[in-house]
Amino acid sequence: MREIFSCGLGRPASPADAIIKDTCPRKIPPLLWAALPLAYVLYFHDLGGVGLLGKDEPRYASVARGNGTVGRLVTPRLWGQPWFEKPALTYWMGATGFRLGLSPDLAPRLPVALMAVAFLAFYWWILAREFGCRAAWMATLILGTSGMWLGYSQVGA
Repeated sequence: MREIFSCGLGRPASPADAIIKDTCPRKIPPLLWAALPLAYVLYFHDLGGVGLLGKDEPRYASVARGNGTVGRLVTPRLWGQPWFEKPALTYWMGATGFRLGLSPDLAPRLPVALMAVAFLAFYWWILAREFGCRAAWMATLILGTSGMWLGYSQVGA
């Protein structure tokens, strides 16, 4: 009997799963080749082209820049005072961007955009495992092109 692998995730599917779910080929699907340029344009193109917006984004960028230049990673500080408004990982990723020499507009935004795209890959993987490839692609495409998802993946807040 031929083993059926659901979406190439490495675990054999039961025959009942094969009836309910479609299976993905082991090669890279053509839809992914179309999705990669779309993801670049939507998430990364001219990411640092606009200055920091509002009052929150410059504040969080300042905390991350302070963590990156001074090297304080345990306690984030804003104007010398402890600042625990966001999770520390948000500040650490922004501080890494500043330490790598990214521009002040790009350093706080790039980690957020990378995490948004990484979550979309994780989201696809979970959905493909549970519901099949077609449902995973459609749901990921819907989430990845939603206005609020795109908007919040473009700001460093």
